[in-house]
Amino acid sequence: MRLKIRRHHREGDTSTGLIPRALSRRWLIAAGLAVGALAVGIGVVVGGAAGDRVGSGFSPPAPQPPPAPAVPDATPGFVRFLDGRGRFSIDFPRDWKRLATPDAELLAARGRVASLLVRSVPLRFRVERRDLSKVEALTDEIVASGSKVKLLAESRQIELGGLPGYFYFYSFRDPKTRRRGTHSHYFLFQGTTMITIVLQALPDRYFERFVTDFDRIAASFRAAPR
Repeated sequence: MRLKIRRHHREGDTSTGLIPRALSRRWLIAAGLAVGALAVGIGVVVGGAAGDRVGSGFSPPAPQPPPAPAVPDATPGFVRFLDGRGRFSIDFPRDWKRLATPDAELLAARGRVASLLVRSVPLRFRVERRDLSKVEALTDEIVASGSKVKLLAESRQIELGGLPGYFYFYSFRDPKTRRRGTHSHYFLFQGTTMITIVLQALPDRYFERFVTDFDRIAASFRAAPR
């Protein structure tokens, strides 16, 4: 199986590319069981993830790192969200409204034009930093499951708040309003948990207005030491 993502570059060149690695049959069966509704902001669906144990393909647990420094106070003008299971914290602007959502840890929005969604997904395998290349096909699959996705930059490996992962920046078509929006989408791996952070601007012209807030939200993320 080969997945197609339409890649749109900032310089205005548009080309069609293939995701570099296809999921194995075992990955597809496992991911298909749980790739579902990551409802982002105003109801955009971009997918979830889980998987089957891949045996010796993944590394054994790494030695536990030393305790991290104390988490600083919330970003000025922001409020802090603490995950109920003690896994992470993240800040969002004080003038954003926190909304109820049954299938995510946090959903906060500024009207209908900007939003933050944080969700954790249990995995049936452990992902260490050295395993990232083995889950890239899965994160590609999740992003490609969105509506009319166009990459606005190449995906890349990152470390955020002490966790390794991948970052994607892309535009999409909202299935309800039919307008195009943007997602800054982080996939972070904490042992057997995948944490996703999606920062949405809808329509896409609002991205420049909120980019500073988006950057500050992402920079505030802190994983609890394990």
